[in-house]
Amino acid sequence: MPPRLRPCALHPSNHLVVQELMLHAALSRQHFAPSDGQEYLKLAKHIAQLPDACAPFNAQRPSRRGFAQTPWRHPAARLVVYERMDQQQRGDPCLRDGGKVPVYYDDAVEHQRSLEQLLGPHGFRVALIGKMRCGCPVSNRAMFLLTITARNRCHDATANDDEQSERILFERGMKGLASSGYIRCIVKKNMWVYGGVLARCVCLARTPREYGPEPSSCRGETEQELMLLWSSPQSFHVRRLFFTGPKAFLTHLMLLAHARRYELTHDGLYQRSSGKPVRVELRSEKDIFTVLQLPYVDPLYRYAYCRLHNLL
Repeated sequence: MPPRLRPCALHPSNHLVVQELMLHAALSRQHFAPSDGQEYLKLAKHIAQLPDACAPFNAQRPSRRGFAQTPWRHPAARLVVYERMDQQQRGDPCLRDGGKVPVYYDDAVEHQRSLEQLLGPHGFRVALIGKMRCGCPVSNRAMFLLTITARNRCHDATANDDEQSERILFERGMKGLASSGYIRCIVKKNMWVYGGVLARCVCLARTPREYGPEPSSCRGETEQELMLLWSSPQSFHVRRLFFTGPKAFLTHLMLLAHARRYELTHDGLYQRSSGKPVRVELRSEKDIFTVLQLPYVDPLYRYAYCRLHNLL
C-alpha cells in the first residue's frame, strides 16, 4: 500500500492555497526581496491553521484597517488567495455547496477501481484521463472516459442509431451510479470537441478512505469532483490519447501520422488513400504508436519526451 498522503492544511479545502503560497515564497527568493517571501510564508502558515475553509475570506475582502493586519496585509500574497478561491468556486452552484477537497492521484486511482466495480459487470469500461494520468499529484477534479465494451442486449426502442443508443447507455450508467449512492449532484455539460458534441457529466463522489485527507464527520467536506466523459467504442483509444495530452505531444503524433500518410483525429486513426479514408482498427492505445512506428511512451514520461525532443 502506498504511503498515506498528508495535506498541508488543517482543513483539506485549503491545501492548494497553502501549496501555492509556499511555491510563491520559494520563487520570490530569486526575484524579490526576502521580506516578500516571508509574507507569503506567514499567510500560508495562517491559512494552514484555519479550522474552516478559506472561502469566506473571498466574500468580504479585508481592508487595511480591518482584520488584514498580519498576515493578510501583503497585497500580492492576498491576491494569490483570492484568485485560487475564485477558481475553486467556479462552476455549477450545486457543485459549489459544501467544501470540496482536492483530488490526489491515489484518490483518482481508487475512484477508477470503484467505477470499474460498479459499471464493469454491465459492459462499461472506465479509464483515467487528463493530467492525473500523466502523474499530476493533485488536482481540483479527476477525469474519466467511459465506453461500452459489449453491446447491450436490451436495445432501446427509441434509439434509431448507434450514437443515440450510446447516449442512452451513458445516461443509464449515470443513473445507476447515482442510485447506488456513489455519486450525487450530476450536472450534464456537453462539450464541443473537434466538430462534435461530447457527452459529459460533472458530479461529486465521496473521498476514498484509504488515501488522501482524513475524512471529517460532515459529508459535504469529504467529497471530490469527478468529470465523466463518454466515447464510442471505436474512438475510445484515440480519445483517451487526446484527453491525456500534452498538446505538444499530440501535435507531434499528428504531424508524424501525416508524414506516414495517416490522419490522426479525435475520432480515430485513418489511412489516407485515393478514395475515402479507411479507419484503422485499434485494440489499445499502443496500436497507435505501432502504426506510426514509434516506441510506446508511457503517460508518466510524455512531458519528459517532449522536453527531450524540444517540443515544449
